[in-house]
Amino acid sequence: MIASLPAKVFALSLLLGLASAAQAQQVVTFVNGEAITSYDVEQRSRINRLLRTGGRQSALQDLIDDKVKLAEAKRVGYRLTDDIVDGQMARIAKSNNQTMPEFVQNLSKAGIDSNAYRAKLKADYSWELTMDQRAKQGATGAEVDSIFQQKVRSGAARVTDYTLYSVIFVVPSGASPAASFAAANSARARFNDCGAGLDALRAMRDVAVKPPVRRASNTLSKPLNDVLSRTPVNRMTAPNRSDQGIEAIAVCEKRERTDTSSARDEAENEAGAKRKAATSDSLLKSLRARAVIQRP
Repeated sequence: MIASLPAKVFALSLLLGLASAAQAQQVVTFVNGEAITSYDVEQRSRINRLLRTGGRQSALQDLIDDKVKLAEAKRVGYRLTDDIVDGQMARIAKSNNQTMPEFVQNLSKAGIDSNAYRAKLKADYSWELTMDQRAKQGATGAEVDSIFQQKVRSGAARVTDYTLYSVIFVVPSGASPAASFAAANSARARFNDCGAGLDALRAMRDVAVKPPVRRASNTLSKPLNDVLSRTPVNRMTAPNRSDQGIEAIAVCEKRERTDTSSARDEAENEAGAKRKAATSDSLLKSLRARAVIQRP
């Protein structure tokens, strides 16, 4: 107990403790008057190792870059609240199939202070927003037109409109889905006409045919679009398990068209992304050169 220590020993212990804390928080650099400590460097080093983006050698430079990024974001009007940063962190946790408490606990196991991780996220996201704004302002009409014309020539602007019917083969309660799969595959083998074929399916026991839906290929996931593009009109896709039973999709119509509006939007996004990549490094270099960086 502290009370049982001799006064001189206690005083010495206190001084040593203060010295240790001061050493842990030793300032290694000032950036525009804001301090970066040895603790900050150690934390960023651990984050870099976790993300496999570098180590201690790049940690200090990364922290200097964060300071100038945040200063520029603040200058153009981006001041992220703690709620926004926590939202970004929650999305990262979810993408790793973790809750926020689990994610924070795993950071702690790696020796990482969650506040240090949040600080990195704040700088990264602030810079991303800043660069998005510059990219939108910087991309020229000529750049967008060039990408758009290339999309039209390559056929990337072509869209297929599908008319689809979902066919559900119900799995009776307590029964194995094997019989329903067999029934679905048998029906698929016979199916070659949406008119008569769908009527025959509607007459079958434990089979439900949903109303038609119309979907454009550029609104579908790539795996589903690939399946539908390979399935001829008046045929059915291979059955798959779904929440409602065993499901197959009847492709009853395909219509080709050119969607210039979507292609133009994609061209604008691509032009902005190219401009963003081209200007990010040069802008950061310029901001770093203008920053007041002082080492004690």
